[in-house]
Amino acid sequence: MGISDVGRKLQDIVIASSDETSLSPLIAKRLLNFLEIDFSDYSLEDLASYCLVSPASLSRFIQKIGYRNYQEFKEAVTITRKRVHQESFDKQKEIYSSKLSLSENSKRYAELIRESIQTTELAIHPSQMDKICQQIHDNENIYLFGVHSSGDILRELQYAFLGLGKLVNYYDGRINQKEIANRIENDSMIIVLSVGGNFFRHISNWFFQLNFDNCQSVLITANKTFKLRKMFDEVIDLGVPSIQSTGIFQAQFLVDLLFARYRELYDNK
Repeated sequence: MGISDVGRKLQDIVIASSDETSLSPLIAKRLLNFLEIDFSDYSLEDLASYCLVSPASLSRFIQKIGYRNYQEFKEAVTITRKRVHQESFDKQKEIYSSKLSLSENSKRYAELIRESIQTTELAIHPSQMDKICQQIHDNENIYLFGVHSSGDILRELQYAFLGLGKLVNYYDGRINQKEIANRIENDSMIIVLSVGGNFFRHISNWFFQLNFDNCQSVLITANKTFKLRKMFDEVIDLGVPSIQSTGIFQAQFLVDLLFARYRELYDNK
């Protein structure tokens, strides 16, 4: 994991912890609230005071999440802040033009979303969808992988299947997903949702722990050049989004259709 991923590391710690009294998630929460502040002039003691812990406890936490010392951690935070601001700026440029009115921007963005969903509509292969629906139906052990916006979609898919009495496994956050990846049984089904392929960049240290040799595997993505596609038995192509920001709408559209088709085929109620 790169030095600029400090924000994601902290988020994963918060998501993975169910113990509200544990020190690590408490420190992580305080640091996440602090990331927007330029604390390059803050000493270890200053930041420890903000986190309500001792300097020694904060130093141990920083080393625990992969940084050699406080100075390296501060450098990582600086890189993270710059990257997050740039990503936010790039997204703003994609979806909103200062030369247009709010109404005009709204129409433009809606049209880009429609175009992207139409691309997914044209990319769908009914026979492939039915095959995956059957695999889901026939398999007792199904594991869903994805984080951030993709994870939100998968969590809702898990709830939808539970409504039909079908258990599928989804765990929030990369830490929880890494732990479950080591325990996947043979003959299970693995479904990964990663619109642009960034999920794999963030889990490269444990991706190959997934039991590809003895499980059915499905990747849902819009990235046609992603080299790890060949690792999967089935790849559902979403089609290239009009802009990067609309890819998640394609994923939602596809997953909604997949569940609706499954329900039509296998829900006898």
